[in-house]
Amino acid sequence: MNYNLMRHVELLKRSQDLENRGKFLYKENFKEYPELVEYRAIIQNHIFWKNRYQFTLLMENLINGIINGQEFSDSFSELHRKTVDAHDTFETDFEKLEDFQPDPRSNGFGSLMTFVSRECEALKEEYYTQEQFKDLVRDVRRKIQQCL
Repeated sequence: MNYNLMRHVELLKRSQDLENRGKFLYKENFKEYPELVEYRAIIQNHIFWKNRYQFTLLMENLINGIINGQEFSDSFSELHRKTVDAHDTFETDFEKLEDFQPDPRSNGFGSLMTFVSRECEALKEEYYTQEQFKDLVRDVRRKIQQCL
């Protein structure tokens, strides 16, 4: 999908207007809702991409044994939460959106970081051993290596 700023802002305003009236775009116009979700994903990927060095540094620190899985999980989850908050703020600031152009390299980056964040929760629940978790992070790091 190509990013269309005018269409994105139009859908955001329509969604906000409906929410102010106690309604939701996904219920009122099921054809437009998936389009808005795709635009939100583009923004999210871009915002996560802007923090790519922080995310990858944490991954490298885990892989190289500088930090353990729990330290990684805590730090990664906090960075993920702050990035999601930045996304939410950015998307509702129409002035900032006016100049927005997504970096094509950011495609899918936010989804991968959200995947790692979810797996951090699985580590806390002892679903993984430390070594299995490190392998998972190593695989994600390989996937994003070519984009960096």
